[in-house]
Amino acid sequence: MLERTINLAPGSLTLLSASLSPDGQMLSAAVGNSVVLFRVSDGTIVRVLSGHSNTVYSVAYSPDGELVVSGSTDQTVRIWRTSDGAILQVLTGHTDRVQMVAFSPNGQIIASASNDRTVRLWRVSTGRVIRTLTDHESGVTSIAFSPDGQLLASASGSTVRLWRVSDGTLERSISVSLANSVAFSPDGQWLATGSRDGTIRLWRVSDGALIATSVGNSGWVNSLAFSPDGQLLASGTGDPFSGDYSVRFWRVPDGTLLQTLTGHRGRVYSVSFSPDGQLLASGSADRTVRLWRVSDGALVGTLTGHSGNVVMVAFSPDGEWLATVDDRGINLWQTSSWSLVRTISGRAPIAFSPDSLFIATLSSPPNTVLLRRVSDGANVRSFIGHTSSISAIAFSPDGQLLASASTDYTIRLWRVSNGTLVYRLDTNDLVYSLAFSPDGQLLLTAGPVRVRRVSDGAILQTLPDTSATFATFSPDGRLILSISSLFNSPGIFRLWQASTGTLLRVYDSETGFSPTQILFSPDGRLFAYGREDATVIVARNPYASLEGDVNGDGCIDDADLLAVLFAFGNTGGGLPEDINLDGVVDDADLLLVLFRFGEGCG
Repeated sequence: MLERTINLAPGSLTLLSASLSPDGQMLSAAVGNSVVLFRVSDGTIVRVLSGHSNTVYSVAYSPDGELVVSGSTDQTVRIWRTSDGAILQVLTGHTDRVQMVAFSPNGQIIASASNDRTVRLWRVSTGRVIRTLTDHESGVTSIAFSPDGQLLASASGSTVRLWRVSDGTLERSISVSLANSVAFSPDGQWLATGSRDGTIRLWRVSDGALIATSVGNSGWVNSLAFSPDGQLLASGTGDPFSGDYSVRFWRVPDGTLLQTLTGHRGRVYSVSFSPDGQLLASGSADRTVRLWRVSDGALVGTLTGHSGNVVMVAFSPDGEWLATVDDRGINLWQTSSWSLVRTISGRAPIAFSPDSLFIATLSSPPNTVLLRRVSDGANVRSFIGHTSSISAIAFSPDGQLLASASTDYTIRLWRVSNGTLVYRLDTNDLVYSLAFSPDGQLLLTAGPVRVRRVSDGAILQTLPDTSATFATFSPDGRLILSISSLFNSPGIFRLWQASTGTLLRVYDSETGFSPTQILFSPDGRLFAYGREDATVIVARNPYASLEGDVNGDGCIDDADLLAVLFAFGNTGGGLPEDINLDGVVDDADLLLVLFRFGEGCG
């Protein structure tokens, strides 16, 4: 509901900046060459602060509301007392327009950003410059203090810089195309950046990692502001070329990078979650498989003795076996003892049957699918028909069907029980991966990302990702995750809504070069992938089921509360009651349910 409209810029004057007092009772606005103070309750002009000789570009209230600072095209910064409008300080030194001003959280320092490519830090009590931050490649368009006042972010050209306020040290430079605005989240963990191409990006302050990218503005993102609880981000857009003059609210995503797992000494080719979600296995060019505890990222074991690159790893659905593929073939490890039981002939890709009794692999040359019995490695059945190398195989969830794709530009669906061909689909594009939906009704293919009906192979949906090398469904079938990657180039991950094909998220940082595979955890709350720099990345799925909805019925209610209470104190990875994924069901999980109680219940 609109409570009041205040005419901030009467006549032909342009409003370039406004700042609300900490108590919410006053509003300062940059109008022409003046700063105008309005009373919010009735819109009355309380005071006009005059003294600048040219356009005022930016205004800001001090944390206690007693001062206002302004920056102008006249190259000066002025400090005003709000009670009587007196000018306390005129700060000089910039050699071009002052585009933005900001108080530090404790009110003792003012930062000013200028078109002269510098940021100056001033002592409020004396008006003296403390230090000048240089090295910007163009005019500085935006600045923001971190909530604790220890860092200052500045946006200039194609770079956002993080400076340590205490000594002016450059902590980090982040490459951001056409950077135009910056804002810290209230807890100081995230930095939002807005660009003149309409893109908003969310970065983790601790290491500069890109967490999320939001596209939806068609004009310059000139301002950003987090809600007090950090859950929403508001963006202000103003662009005369696109005609986009809007304010948008964005839900701050939970695409948190949980862990970067280091220890491999070569490229990580493949990862696999154990069925209970407690372990993650990774296969590498260093000829090892490493076993990681998901809850805390601890290395719990290393499987050695491989004869070459470990190009694929896969847990059996019952969790009793781990299959690893190297130059020798398929190595079957018993998870109870982590001992190598047997090595059978075959090559990647591989797939366990849902009942864990069989493993599908490829012949040599790889144009035939072989069904081997896990217990003794014997070949049970051969699926013959492809005329060129097979690129992907997948079992249906009920184990009755097997899909295969080949460089002969066909997809074939086989009946597992007798090896008969159900149908053959001729494609115009190479298919790099196959995945059945959890209900077995759909088949997902990567090349172009397409969703097909299993019963007849008809294409139901084609997603606008024409160069995908891998695609998979989330465990609940609501999401599709795809990888696009050219040889030796950074990968792009895309997260889609399966039912509509809507693009939800693009991940274009921290993905590594030429990634080949990305997998959801069994509960769908995490995804993991390996990189060429020998690291394994575990990240949170921001579109997992409603946080706090333990039983997955779409409503946070008594049943979820009781589930957490009965599991209270349990530890381990993959526990559905461990809502914040810290490895233990505790007070934090209980509070999450209580705070969100009733959500999704209609």
